[in-house]
Amino acid sequence: MQKVGGSASATLPKTMLDRHQIEAGDRVFAVDTDAGILITPYDPDFAEAMMISDRITKRYRNALKELAK
Repeated sequence: MQKVGGSASATLPKTMLDRHQIEAGDRVFAVDTDAGILITPYDPDFAEAMMISDRITKRYRNALKELAK
């Protein structure tokens, strides 16, 4: 770990970056889990919002079709 201002940065192996299609400068998210820190290129809050949206869309499919007319 390297200190960067009030935060710290980590270096990831190139093979790992290539496998997950992450490039220098890409934004990643650090999620605190019971098993440790999960580093992911996906925003977990956005992913959860999309799952909720999918459930609502499926549940109210007919109503949404009528409203779209």
